[in-house]
Amino acid sequence: MAEREEAGTAAMRSEGKLPQKLISENFQNESKRETICQSPTTPEKSSKLLSSLLAVNVVLLGAAFILSSIFNRASGRGTHVLILLMVLNGLTMGWMLFHQSTAHSVRHQDLHAGAIWLRGAVLLFGVCSIVLDIFKTGYFLQKSGGDRSVNVFYPIVEAIFISVQTYFLWFHSKGCTHVRRNIARCGLMLTVATDLVLWMNAETDDSIHLDFEIEEQTANNGSR
Repeated sequence: MAEREEAGTAAMRSEGKLPQKLISENFQNESKRETICQSPTTPEKSSKLLSSLLAVNVVLLGAAFILSSIFNRASGRGTHVLILLMVLNGLTMGWMLFHQSTAHSVRHQDLHAGAIWLRGAVLLFGVCSIVLDIFKTGYFLQKSGGDRSVNVFYPIVEAIFISVQTYFLWFHSKGCTHVRRNIARCGLMLTVATDLVLWMNAETDDSIHLDFEIEEQTANNGSR
């Protein structure tokens, strides 16, 4: 009888330990799954870091060119900046055209993104910018006397870039990219950085023209 009781107690202890082991194993597996789902993989982290560094370097390079053109007016102000902007516009348009060629692979769309009023504002801004570039081209053609300089070619390149970007934002604002995510991420960051450099250049030109007008007004008032 004693042997039977001891065997029964041993069996009960083994049965009690077995569910505890199963519970602990299940808990460990669930925790591993949660950490895998929550933390991105190493290639995902590296692609995010690469796209961020690309955008920061492009913005810093553009800011350095703009500042150097302000303080070094002897070599013709803004020539190197316009060349840099044309290169950035060309690279960004190349990525947009590449994304357009692979648009068939984007099968998912976010129905809540790309509101009609937002796309309408982008379209209006694009049309006004293109009209301004047309006037700039005519002004520089008249000023240079038909000379084919960088100041004449840049508004044309900028108008083409704005047209392609407006088309891209109008037709691809709802797309969710699940393939070639690294290229798409770097291309989007390059586009944002290029727009920031364009904005900095436009603000700098407006400030310089305003300073020139103030200097001319003060010189005319002083001569009187």
